[in-house]
Formats: sequence, structure tokens, C-alpha cells
Amino acid sequence: MKKACMVLILVAFLVFPVFASEKMKLTFNVGGMITAISQGYDINFTEQLSEAVNLSWDEALADIGNSFGFDMGIGIYLLPHFELYASYSSCGGIALGDYSFSYPYVEGYVQRDYVHRTLTPGIMTDVEHEYKTSVINFGFAFHLSPEGKIDPYIGFGASRVSAKLDLFESATLKELWIIDTVQTGPADMEVEIDGKIDIMKVELEQVSASTWGFHIKAGINVKLAKNIAIFAEGRYLNVSAIFNRLDLMFNTNIRNEMSWYYEEEGIDEWWAYDNVEQWKVENIPDLEIKIGGVQAIVGIKIVF
Repeated sequence: MKKACMVLILVAFLVFPVFASEKMKLTFNVGGMITAISQGYDINFTEQLSEAVNLSWDEALADIGNSFGFDMGIGIYLLPHFELYASYSSCGGIALGDYSFSYPYVEGYVQRDYVHRTLTPGIMTDVEHEYKTSVINFGFAFHLSPEGKIDPYIGFGASRVSAKLDLFESATLKELWIIDTVQTGPADMEVEIDGKIDIMKVELEQVSASTWGFHIKAGINVKLAKNIAIFAEGRYLNVSAIFNRLDLMFNTNIRNEMSWYYEEEGIDEWWAYDNVEQWKVENIPDLEIKIGGVQAIVGIKIVF
């Protein structure tokens, strides 16, 4: 449906001028743009990587907020009050991502042994994600007073949006497990396991998405000279994009420090060992993110 509407607008843009009045006017405009993109997400995911590893992580990307860019476009007045227009805009900036990695809490009996397991999750905040959006707009505008000094107008149309965004791809984790074991009898044992995860590094990958959307706008032209005006315009872009995610990788250095105490014999031992593992998480759900928002544009318009 969105593509069909876009095709109709493109056909109108190419065909309508043939039947337009001889008094048809052409315009060119360029201006600066500030945009408030509602891009952001907050997800939680748990993956059973093996019988012993059940990894859980939280991943959040803050709304991008305000960013700056530019907008330029052309227009054709088919009739005195009706304009067919096309424009191109681009903006970019930085969004901050937060990450938390952990294992589920486990406590209870394993056979006759009581196991108490606690974990301090790893947290990394304010990871910088770059993004960029480019938008091509086509549409129709109605002008209240095209020949006057002040000319308010409204418009609507279709938009083709291309976006690039850094998404989480892999992490390097450093884990420390301290295991205290007390054996009070031949068949009874208590196990205390304290774990800590440190996130050493987060790797990002740039992912692209293209989609269709719609926009509405309202603005005003203020004539400075016969063929020159300044304009101010507000636009709302309604569009969401689906970003396809690849497999996630977790590179982990696990250090186990174990102490063992046999109460009846009075034996106290300690040992440690390191284990390097790599975990791969497949079939990650795609992300649908709102990449539209409110835009404000101020610039100069030239009438030919």
C-alpha cells in the first residue's frame, strides 16, 4: 500500500506539469533542520547456550532526541494554490546504549547438597551508537495566499526513509566465581557460589534499513523580495523500520577460585583455574524501531 501511494505521487509529479497552466511557477528551497527522532528500544533476552549456561541480558538504547541536519527541495505550482513538491533531508547523531549481563539466580538442593548461588551482573552504560537517516519526501501542498507577502500552507505525502544505526554485536566478558564448599559429613555438603561479571568491551555493528512512510506538514512563507522568501515549516514523519540482526557473540574468560573444607578431617584446600569460552546466540529477533518524529525547518525559498 505504501509503495503504491509512492508510485502514484511520483507519476503525478512527472505527468501533472504537462497539463498545468502556462503560469506554472517553480521553486527551490534550502534550510537547516532540527529533528526529534523517537528512535530507541528496551529489550530483555535469555538464551540457553548449554546445560550449564543460561545467559540473560538487558539491552536498551535511549531515544535519540534532538539532532541537526539539512533539508532541500523543489516545488511546482500546478494551480495558483496547489503545489507539487519533492524534498531531501538528512540528519545524524549519537544515541547512548546501556547493557546488563547476568545468569539466573539459583538456590536449592542438588541431591543432598545445599547450593546457594549469587551473582553480581555486569553493567555497561553510555555506549555511543551512531545513527543517520536520509528521507526523500513527495507530496502536495495547499497555499492560502501564494501571491501575498505572508503565505501559510499545509501539505502531506509519502516518504522513503533510509536509516543506519549501530547495534550490539558482541561483548567480551570477564567472570570470577568464588566457590566455598563445606562438607559436614560423608553425604552432606554446603556450597556457596558468589559470581561477578565485568563487561570489558562491547562491539557494535552498523545495520541499515529502508522503508516507506507518510508525512504531514504545515508552514509559512514570508516574502522578502519578488522572487525570494524565507520559510518556517513543521513536519511530522510517521515511519518505523525493521533492523535485521545477526548472531551475537560472547567471548568469556571464566576464573574459578574454589575452597574446600572437610569438617571431620579438618582439611582445608584451595585451588583455581581459568576457562576461556565463546558463546554464540543465534536467531536473534529483529528490531522494529520508530525512526520518524517531529522536524522543524527554517530556510530560504527562491521562486522562478
